[in-house]
This record gives sequence, C-alpha cells and structure tokens, in this order.
Amino acid sequence: MPSNLALAINPKFVYLKIVDEEKQKVYILAESRLKEVLKQANIKKHKVLEKIPGETLVGKKYIPLFNYFEHMKEKKCFTVIGADFVTSDTGTGIVHCAPGFGEDDYHSCVKNGLIEQGKAPVPID
Repeated sequence: MPSNLALAINPKFVYLKIVDEEKQKVYILAESRLKEVLKQANIKKHKVLEKIPGETLVGKKYIPLFNYFEHMKEKKCFTVIGADFVTSDTGTGIVHCAPGFGEDDYHSCVKNGLIEQGKAPVPID
C-alpha cells in the first residue's frame, strides 16, 4: 500500500456512492459489485447516494493512505485514472496502482504521466 500512486477505475462502469447506514461510512464502488461488497463488508443496511459514470471519476484527486510519495502530487499522483484492466469479476471495481509491483500498474502510471518510463519513483525519507 505505501507504493500506490493512483486509483484505477474502468471508465465504462457505473459507480455508486453508498452509505452504510449503521456505521455512517461512505463508500464508492462499481455498481456491478454492490451485492458482493455488501456481503463481504457485512453491510446490512445501505443507501445509494449517487450513481456516477466511471468516466467522470477520471482525474479526481484523493488523499493517499501513506505519504511516502507526497512530493509526487505535482506529477498528478494520487488521482483516479482510467484502465481497461479493471474488471467486475472481484473486488470493488477500484484498483490501487503501485507501478513497482505490477505490469498493468506500471504501464498505466507511465501512460498517465505519473512516472517516467524506466525510472522508479523515490519515496521521501
């Protein structure tokens, strides 16, 4: 998780913003994964707050879980990127991208200008 530089979504999917009405926590996930995510997260009562076309999420910024690469924000790190490799088979329909730990992640980060080809991002001390 410390090496994540982006969140990938499938621009062709519809995403939902939901609230867990018992815990009052808000989540965003692919609409096609709702049933499975509710079950896995043990969410018994929820409300759909918004339906969001995936393409409108591309470019949105988010706060990273770790600040090791905080200095890379000016390179558009910690934004949502579109990626066709995101499927609706498992998970939430949102994939963390860590370019040092996967070919799809690496190519997506290069394609979106988050890192330079052949150069590894260096964390701050």
